Formats: sequence, structure tokens, C-alpha cells
Amino acid sequence: MKKKLPIILFIFACVIFVSVLIFVSYSILKANKSASNKDYSNTNYSDYANNIVTYEEMFKQEENVYYLYLYEADCLACKNTKNTIFEYIDGYNKTSKYKLYMMDITEYEEKIIPTDEEKENYYTTDLNKFRLETIPVLLLVQYNGSQGKKEITSANIGSKPIIDQLNATKM
Repeated sequence: MKKKLPIILFIFACVIFVSVLIFVSYSILKANKSASNKDYSNTNYSDYANNIVTYEEMFKQEENVYYLYLYEADCLACKNTKNTIFEYIDGYNKTSKYKLYMMDITEYEEKIIPTDEEKENYYTTDLNKFRLETIPVLLLVQYNGSQGKKEITSANIGSKPIIDQLNATKM
């Protein structure tokens, strides 16, 4: 009987240890899931005023690399992307790789909606030449040291490519 007691205590300790491990793992997974499933249905772009820029500020942010999300508040595809955009912004400095700025193009449409001659001019830093054919668009803006200015280095167009890109660049 004396030999069975340590074995029973060892088994009991293992069961307690495994139970605690399962509980902690479940708690962590549940916390991560609830953090990424935050309800943004009543959230507006204006709630993220620190991330909203104007047309003139597109290339003037302090970061050397950042995202610029172009949207219109009434755009259906933009509404489909909104939760991911806000989740990405909320995760900045925790899980998001680059800071994300947003610009509502409504008041800048005459400046950035292209004429037929101006189509496909995404990759420019000249605000007089920058043109946009559709929204939403997620631009990656990077500082080019050899040129001494910031440039658009990629453009993700539409809800799914934007969501995929932001999910891919989470840390």
C-alpha cells in the first residue's frame, strides 16, 4: 500500500497539472478570439480621428512606411472592409506591422478620379498626377531614400485583397 500512495499522488498531481494547463490554454484562446471579434457595427471612421488624413497629408506622415486606406463612408465595399480596418488600427503596436491612416475621398473626388488619359496612375507621389479608379484601396507608402520622398509601392484594390493584405501583415 505504501508504494501505491506515491503513484496515486503522482497521477493526481498530473491530472491537476493537465487540467490547469487546459484551462489556461482555453482562457487564452477565448481572450484572443473575443479581442479579434470586437463588434464595430456602431463604430464610425470619425472614432479614429487620429488616423484620418487629408489629401494634402497623404505623403506627409512621420512613419517611413505606412498604409493609407482610401474610402467613402457610403461605399458598400468599404463597409465590408470597415471591421478589418478598425481591428487593424486597434492592433497597432500589438499585432499590426504598419500604422494605418485613412482618407475619405468624398471631398477630393475631383482631384483623384481619373480622366481616360489619367487611368492607372496609382504609383506616383505627385498629388497632381495621383488617380484612383475604384474604392476601397489600401496603399502602402514607403520612404525612398534615393529619391528623398515617399512613394506608393503597392495598391490593394477591393475588400478581399485589402482584408487579405492586412491579415498577412499582422505580427
